[in-house]
Amino acid sequence: MDGAYVPYSGIFRVVISMVPYEKMAHFILYFVLGLLFAWSMHMEKGNRNKKALISAVFCFFYALTDEFHQAFVPGRGAQWTDVMIDTIGSMLGVGLQWVIQHLRLKRKKQI
Repeated sequence: MDGAYVPYSGIFRVVISMVPYEKMAHFILYFVLGLLFAWSMHMEKGNRNKKALISAVFCFFYALTDEFHQAFVPGRGAQWTDVMIDTIGSMLGVGLQWVIQHLRLKRKKQI
């Protein structure tokens, strides 16, 4: 199906053809999820690389469970491409947080 099924009052069906927009929305939302989750992990003590890995793994499993639940929604289906897009978006968000944190630590050492 080339769109999303949105039930309205049980009578109307709205099928929105948004293949490129849907994929971009997946990417952006998971980018934000990765960024925010990695930022929340930054508040804890510990190894930066380990926290970044935990953040990325969490986002990957969240994407898997999101697609799994979509398999049970009428008019929707689970797609591996969405899991990949979600994972790439979240990994870039985690990576951005890692770079920001790295630059802050580097700047602190120079002061």
